[in-house]
Amino acid sequence: YSYVNGNPVSFVDPFGLDAMLDEYINEKFYGVKNVSLIINQPITDSRNVATIEDGNLNYGHSFIRLDDGKGNVQYIGFGPKDSSLKSMIFAEDVESVFYDDSQTDWDVAKIYQLNDEQYDSIVKYIDSEREKKKDYNIESYNCTTFAVNIIKSGTESKKFTDVMEHEWQLPDNIRKQ
Repeated sequence: YSYVNGNPVSFVDPFGLDAMLDEYINEKFYGVKNVSLIINQPITDSRNVATIEDGNLNYGHSFIRLDDGKGNVQYIGFGPKDSSLKSMIFAEDVESVFYDDSQTDWDVAKIYQLNDEQYDSIVKYIDSEREKKKDYNIESYNCTTFAVNIIKSGTESKKFTDVMEHEWQLPDNIRKQ
């Protein structure tokens, strides 16, 4: 079931590399404004934000795909500008950066159709967050917090109950590791 992220009905993967999210969205939502919450999990089906393997910190990532319905797509990520293992393990505030996440691997994606008002609300929210220059913190304001807040900013008028902030956690023994 790992083939195309466990969803062979909705996705195709002719090269055996990755489910083709863009192709899927273009087929199902052509001409429709939409936003996708995309997640790369460090540990599949886990709320742990990080794991240490062979002395290396491996942490997940969340980002969004914003589509204006006219072929203009942005993959927007939020993360630490420069981070050290220490700053991640001790959940320190570090300078943040926004970047293009179009090449980032992913495990989970949820797509939301938007009306004009919702799309505009998301664009304004992203612009305001860029102006704030808020620090990144792996526990309190991370890429998932940012991505979920974007989704909430555009979908609030539809009252999506399945959009919620994920409580990512550092594993209990990470400081010892």
